[in-house]
This record gives sequence, C-alpha cells and structure tokens, in this order.
Amino acid sequence: MYPAAFRMTRNAEDAEDLVRETLAKAFAASAPFGTGTNLNAWLHRIMASTFISWYRKRQRGPPVGTVKSCLHRGRTALRAALAVGAARHAMDQ
Repeated sequence: MYPAAFRMTRNAEDAEDLVRETLAKAFAASAPFGTGTNLNAWLHRIMASTFISWYRKRQRGPPVGTVKSCLHRGRTALRAALAVGAARHAMDQ
C-alpha cells in the first residue's frame, strides 16, 4: 500500500499518514467486508477516497508549508510587529 500512497502524495511523511488513515478507516468499516471480496481493491479504494478528501481540503485551506517556512514567516511577522511597535512608541514621545 505504501508505494501507491507515495505515488499519490509524492511525499514520504504524507504517504505514511495516508496508509495509517486508510487502515484505520478500513478497520472501522470492516463489517461490510465479506467473503469473496477483494481486500486489496477495497483498501486501495479507501486510500484513493481518503487522498481525494485530503487534496480537496488542502485546496480550500490556507497554503501549507514546511515547518522551516512557517517558522520563517512567524519570525518575519514578529519582526514587523516589533518594528511597528517601536515606531509607534517613538512617535508618542
């Protein structure tokens, strides 16, 4: 399952998360799985549906970056806020 998840996500961490979530959903919905059902096809269908949901959520939500880029944006925003605060303080005096 991991190779298929990796082809969908193109990211090792996301592929691991996708496989984990797929197996959790399959375990939770194992009641309709009966004898003669193709387990591999059933799991891949769950994985594809889960990936589509993730993809759509990412398209709707704010852009997701790496931890490093998030930290960089946070530091940049903090520096800008401090500069504005310092400028206001200087103008008040």
